[in-house]
Amino acid sequence: MSDDDETGSGHDTDSEPRDSSRRRWLAVAGLVTLGLVGASLVPPALVFGSSPDGGATTEVLGPLGLVGADKWLHGAGYAVLAGTLLPAVSRTDRDRSGLRVVLLAVAVAAGVGLGVELLQWPHPGRTASVADATANLVGAALGAGVAVTVGRRRN
Repeated sequence: MSDDDETGSGHDTDSEPRDSSRRRWLAVAGLVTLGLVGASLVPPALVFGSSPDGGATTEVLGPLGLVGADKWLHGAGYAVLAGTLLPAVSRTDRDRSGLRVVLLAVAVAAGVGLGVELLQWPHPGRTASVADATANLVGAALGAGVAVTVGRRRN
């Protein structure tokens, strides 16, 4: 039993709020994952709407005119996923900025993105795309970076 434990339960009471916070963040990351998977498997016309010629509007360029708007959506979605995974996989608030935790959050988010791309491959109306998987990875890395920066400023 630790010195901090006044309950007699044999558990360090200081870690219980952190465990509760980790579980909440894990639940949020799970919901984000479900949303990403769901949005990625429905026909594109339901997500993006239809253009006047009847096709999906996935060809519309996003901000800066560099890549399609769908790549920006991929990046944003996986940035949110990595940002929610970071507190879910870290043991302490200080641990969130550790390289291993950041790499784990990015790897899990990018792995989900790669898995979604593979799920799209045989799915009617969807296609697997290396460009989408790359946007997922870039978004995950940027999201983890933003989460670390925000976390450092809060502490």
